[in-house]
Amino acid sequence: WVDEGVIKATQKLIVATLTERFDVAGPGLTEKIKSITSLDTLDALFRKSHRVNSLDEFRELVDKALES
Repeated sequence: WVDEGVIKATQKLIVATLTERFDVAGPGLTEKIKSITSLDTLDALFRKSHRVNSLDEFRELVDKALES
C-alpha cells in the first residue's frame, strides 16, 4: 500500500525537475505524469528526468510507461 501523498509528491518533483531543466513541462505532459500511479514507475521516471537530453526524449519515456 502506497500513500497517495507520496505519489503526488513524486509527480510534482518530476514536473519541477523538467521545468527547471527545460523551462517548461507543458500541460499535456504534466497530465500524463499525473495519470501514472505506480510509485516504481514514477521513481524510475524521476531518475531519468535528470539524465534525458530533451523534453521530447522524456515524453517518449512517459508514453512507453503509459503503454505498459
